[in-house]
Amino acid sequence: MTEEGYINTERKRLGESFVDLYRPNSSGGIDYVEVDEMLKSGIPRADIRTKPKIELTHLGKNDTLLFVDKTDLSKRILYRFGDDPSVIDTRTHQSNPSSRSVSSALCRLRQGAARP
Repeated sequence: MTEEGYINTERKRLGESFVDLYRPNSSGGIDYVEVDEMLKSGIPRADIRTKPKIELTHLGKNDTLLFVDKTDLSKRILYRFGDDPSVIDTRTHQSNPSSRSVSSALCRLRQGAARP
């Protein structure tokens, strides 16, 4: 994900937690990323949902939190400032058009880069 401009770190805080990656965004906020296992149903595993629920409450107005499946980086769930933490239990990568467009753009970029 560093090719998308994310900084790979576990030293950047969101509330009391450390995130896996982050990058400044064009709105003046920060795009935070958590990478972990996603269930077949398209949501984060139950035992790790508490962390993003807490992090979601610490987002600033122009910040986002992106949850990425560690085994398939194209599976992404985007959370925004103002989202209720309970959305972590229900929003899936399939029901998240914003994250799909980011994934599609990344796939197109990778395909283009692979061409001679």
